[in-house]
Amino acid sequence: MTDTASTSAELRITLIRAADLLAAPWKNGGGVTREIAAYPHAAGYDTFIWRVSLADVEQAGPFSRFAGVDRTLVLLSGAGMLLDETQGRMR
Repeated sequence: MTDTASTSAELRITLIRAADLLAAPWKNGGGVTREIAAYPHAAGYDTFIWRVSLADVEQAGPFSRFAGVDRTLVLLSGAGMLLDETQGRMR
């Protein structure tokens, strides 16, 4: 990184601890989600442009659908997750 790049914008880092995030139960009772950030700020589940969250999957069940939203799942801990899709199985 050059000196000009570092002076053109100030970098600000914020530590976010999972324990400090509010846990919201899923409608199906299968887990909880903790929102880290969303745009626009405080957007609802049907109005966000992008969203980053942590989820604890506690039991098997239907996967919530967000129409028009591409999702990326990253396993942070555990033995894995098997998604049983109508068009085949995904691991």
